[in-house]
Amino acid sequence: MEHRLCVSLDCSIGGGEQMSKLLAVGMIVRQSGELCIPLRAQDGNTVVIPIQVVCMKVAELDASVRMKHACRDLHIRTILDLVLTTEEDLMSVRNFGRRTLIDLIEKLGKLGMSLNMILVPPDNP
Repeated sequence: MEHRLCVSLDCSIGGGEQMSKLLAVGMIVRQSGELCIPLRAQDGNTVVIPIQVVCMKVAELDASVRMKHACRDLHIRTILDLVLTTEEDLMSVRNFGRRTLIDLIEKLGKLGMSLNMILVPPDNP
């Protein structure tokens, strides 16, 4: 069973409502002492990404102004919001072109992630 959620994590100390929701549905796992979120890429591979990475604000990515504006227009605030987004959603934003998309895909790849990922419950690897 695939899970696709639109979430914005509140990464402040003390958690936040979205973090509590992810914990409640068992989407957060502990791996090597770190809290992580399992995500499945389109190729079927599942990766486990630390909360600190998925909680990063898109503004913290070394990204172009066009990419940041597209994320703002789509209400994408965190890296998790971004990796749950499709290429089609991004390409629908005015002035977001193929080159910007390629740059974004490369930046996410360096973090071990991609676009259009799916949250995976820990008991469903």
